[in-house]
Amino acid sequence: VPGGAKLGEVDLSTDSVVRSIVLPRDVALPTTYLNDVRIDYTRADAGVAYITDSSLSGPNAIIVVDLKTGAAWRKLDGHPSVTAEAGFLPWVEGQPLINRPANGQPSHFLVGADGLALDVFNDRLWFTSLSSRRLFSVSLDALADRYLPDVAVAQTLRDHGDRSFASDGLESDAQGRLY
Repeated sequence: VPGGAKLGEVDLSTDSVVRSIVLPRDVALPTTYLNDVRIDYTRADAGVAYITDSSLSGPNAIIVVDLKTGAAWRKLDGHPSVTAEAGFLPWVEGQPLINRPANGQPSHFLVGADGLALDVFNDRLWFTSLSSRRLFSVSLDALADRYLPDVAVAQTLRDHGDRSFASDGLESDAQGRLY
Protein backbone atom coordinates (compact mmCIF):
# COMPACT_ATOMS: atom_id res chain seq x y z
CA VAL A 1 0.00 0.00 0.00
CA PRO A 2 1.60 3.33 -1.00
CA GLY A 3 2.51 5.20 2.17
CA GLY A 4 2.03 2.08 4.29
CA ALA A 5 5.68 1.18 4.74
CA LYS A 6 7.16 3.42 7.39
CA LEU A 7 9.63 3.69 10.22
CA GLY A 8 8.05 4.92 13.42
CA GLU A 9 9.47 6.64 16.47
CA VAL A 10 7.56 6.01 19.71
CA ASP A 11 7.96 7.89 22.99
CA LEU A 12 7.86 5.03 25.47
CA SER A 13 7.11 7.32 28.41
CA THR A 14 3.85 8.51 26.81
CA ASP A 15 3.23 5.49 24.56
CA SER A 16 2.67 7.84 21.63
CA VAL A 17 3.97 8.00 18.08
CA VAL A 18 6.33 10.97 17.82
CA ARG A 19 7.26 10.63 14.16
CA SER A 20 6.65 8.45 11.13
CA ILE A 21 9.02 8.32 8.18
CA VAL A 22 7.14 7.04 5.14
CA LEU A 23 9.39 5.06 2.84
CA PRO A 24 9.06 6.05 -0.83
CA ARG A 25 7.79 3.57 -3.43
CA ASP A 26 11.24 3.21 -5.02
CA VAL A 27 12.62 2.11 -1.63
CA ALA A 28 9.75 0.03 -0.22
CA LEU A 29 8.80 -1.88 -3.36
CA PRO A 30 5.47 -3.70 -3.79
CA THR A 31 7.36 -6.94 -2.96
CA THR A 32 9.29 -5.51 0.02
CA TYR A 33 9.15 -7.30 3.36
CA LEU A 34 10.64 -4.96 5.98
CA ASN A 35 12.20 -7.03 8.71
CA ASP A 36 15.14 -6.38 11.06
CA VAL A 37 16.25 -2.84 11.91
CA ARG A 38 19.33 -1.41 13.62
CA ILE A 39 19.93 2.24 14.54
CA ASP A 40 23.36 3.86 14.18
CA TYR A 41 23.53 7.19 16.01
CA THR A 42 27.14 7.87 14.97
CA ARG A 43 26.37 8.74 11.35
CA ALA A 44 24.50 11.70 9.85
CA ASP A 45 23.13 14.47 12.05
CA ALA A 46 20.55 12.38 13.90
CA GLY A 47 21.57 8.85 13.02
CA VAL A 48 20.81 6.27 10.38
CA ALA A 49 18.53 3.24 10.39
CA TYR A 50 19.39 0.05 8.50
CA ILE A 51 16.46 -2.22 7.59
CA THR A 52 16.46 -5.54 5.77
CA ASP A 53 14.20 -6.14 2.78
CA SER A 54 13.64 -9.86 3.29
CA SER A 55 11.31 -10.21 0.31
CA LEU A 56 10.20 -13.69 -0.71
CA SER A 57 9.47 -12.64 -4.30
CA GLY A 58 11.37 -9.46 -5.16
CA PRO A 59 14.87 -8.07 -4.90
CA ASN A 60 16.42 -8.10 -1.46
CA ALA A 61 18.42 -5.16 -0.12
CA ILE A 62 19.51 -3.21 2.89
CA ILE A 63 17.39 -0.08 3.21
CA VAL A 64 19.05 2.95 4.77
CA VAL A 65 17.09 5.83 6.35
CA ASP A 66 18.55 9.19 7.41
CA LEU A 67 16.72 9.83 10.68
CA LYS A 68 16.97 13.63 10.44
CA THR A 69 15.80 14.17 6.87
CA GLY A 70 13.73 11.02 6.39
CA ALA A 71 15.55 10.33 3.10
CA ALA A 72 15.77 6.61 2.35
CA TRP A 73 17.61 4.48 -0.19
CA ARG A 74 18.34 0.85 -1.10
CA LYS A 75 21.86 -0.59 -0.95
CA LEU A 76 23.15 -3.93 -2.27
CA ASP A 77 19.85 -4.13 -4.14
CA GLY A 78 19.60 -7.68 -5.50
CA HIS A 79 23.24 -8.46 -4.64
CA PRO A 80 23.99 -12.18 -3.99
CA SER A 81 25.04 -11.37 -0.39
CA VAL A 82 21.49 -10.27 0.51
CA THR A 83 19.59 -12.93 -1.45
CA ALA A 84 18.57 -16.45 -0.53
CA GLU A 85 21.10 -19.15 -1.31
CA ALA A 86 19.96 -21.21 -4.30
CA GLY A 87 18.94 -24.72 -3.26
CA PHE A 88 19.08 -23.89 0.45
CA LEU A 89 17.03 -26.38 2.47
CA PRO A 90 16.55 -25.57 6.15
CA TRP A 91 15.74 -28.24 8.70
CA VAL A 92 13.48 -27.44 11.64
CA GLU A 93 12.98 -29.96 14.43
CA GLY A 94 14.41 -32.71 12.23
CA GLN A 95 12.16 -31.97 9.25
CA PRO A 96 12.91 -30.09 6.00
CA LEU A 97 11.14 -26.72 5.83
CA ILE A 98 9.47 -26.58 2.43
CA ASN A 99 6.59 -24.50 1.08
CA ARG A 100 3.74 -26.95 0.44
CA PRO A 101 0.87 -25.05 -1.17
CA ALA A 102 -2.50 -26.84 -1.29
CA ASN A 103 -2.77 -26.42 -5.06
CA GLY A 104 0.80 -26.32 -6.30
CA GLN A 105 4.26 -27.75 -6.35
CA PRO A 106 6.40 -27.81 -3.20
CA SER A 107 9.22 -25.27 -3.29
CA HIS A 108 12.18 -24.20 -1.24
CA PHE A 109 11.64 -21.60 1.49
CA LEU A 110 13.67 -18.64 0.14
CA VAL A 111 13.99 -15.57 2.36
CA GLY A 112 16.68 -12.97 1.69
CA ALA A 113 18.49 -10.55 4.01
CA ASP A 114 17.21 -10.91 7.54
CA GLY A 115 19.55 -10.69 10.54
CA LEU A 116 21.44 -7.44 11.24
CA ALA A 117 23.96 -6.41 13.88
CA LEU A 118 26.23 -3.38 14.34
CA ASP A 119 29.77 -4.26 15.30
CA VAL A 120 31.36 -3.00 18.52
CA PHE A 121 33.67 -0.64 16.59
CA ASN A 122 30.66 0.82 14.76
CA ASP A 123 32.30 0.49 11.36
CA ARG A 124 30.58 -2.64 9.96
CA LEU A 125 27.10 -4.03 9.64
CA TRP A 126 26.88 -7.81 9.99
CA PHE A 127 24.07 -9.49 8.08
CA THR A 128 22.78 -12.81 6.82
CA SER A 129 19.94 -14.17 4.74
CA LEU A 130 17.45 -16.40 6.52
CA SER A 131 17.80 -18.91 3.68
CA SER A 132 21.56 -19.20 3.94
CA ARG A 133 24.28 -20.16 6.38
CA ARG A 134 26.72 -17.51 5.12
CA LEU A 135 27.65 -14.50 7.22
CA PHE A 136 28.61 -11.15 5.67
CA SER A 137 29.62 -7.69 6.82
CA VAL A 138 29.74 -4.38 4.97
CA SER A 139 31.12 -0.92 5.70
CA LEU A 140 28.66 1.34 7.51
CA ASP A 141 30.25 4.38 5.84
CA ALA A 142 29.54 2.86 2.43
CA LEU A 143 25.91 2.09 3.30
CA ALA A 144 25.32 5.54 4.78
CA ASP A 145 26.66 7.29 1.65
CA ARG A 146 23.46 7.75 -0.34
CA TYR A 147 25.30 8.48 -3.57
CA LEU A 148 27.91 5.72 -3.46
CA PRO A 149 27.06 3.20 -6.19
CA ASP A 150 26.25 -0.37 -5.17
CA VAL A 151 29.35 -1.59 -7.03
CA ALA A 152 31.51 0.47 -4.64
CA VAL A 153 29.47 -0.65 -1.60
CA ALA A 154 29.95 -4.29 -2.66
CA GLN A 155 33.72 -3.76 -2.70
CA THR A 156 33.54 -3.25 1.09
CA LEU A 157 31.78 -6.60 1.63
CA ARG A 158 33.43 -9.37 3.60
CA ASP A 159 32.22 -12.95 3.31
CA HIS A 160 32.88 -14.54 6.71
CA GLY A 161 31.96 -18.00 5.45
CA ASP A 162 29.58 -20.72 6.49
CA ARG A 163 28.45 -20.34 10.11
CA SER A 164 27.07 -23.93 10.09
CA PHE A 165 23.51 -22.94 11.02
CA ALA A 166 20.68 -20.76 9.76
CA SER A 167 19.52 -17.91 11.96
CA ASP A 168 16.57 -15.54 11.96
CA GLY A 169 18.37 -12.72 13.76
CA LEU A 170 21.75 -11.39 14.83
CA GLU A 171 22.99 -9.29 17.75
CA SER A 172 26.38 -8.18 19.00
CA ASP A 173 27.71 -7.22 22.41
CA ALA A 174 30.24 -4.72 23.83
CA GLN A 175 33.00 -7.36 23.72
CA GLY A 176 32.64 -7.76 19.95
CA ARG A 177 30.86 -11.12 20.07
CA LEU A 178 28.19 -11.86 17.50
CA TYR A 179 25.13 -13.88 18.48
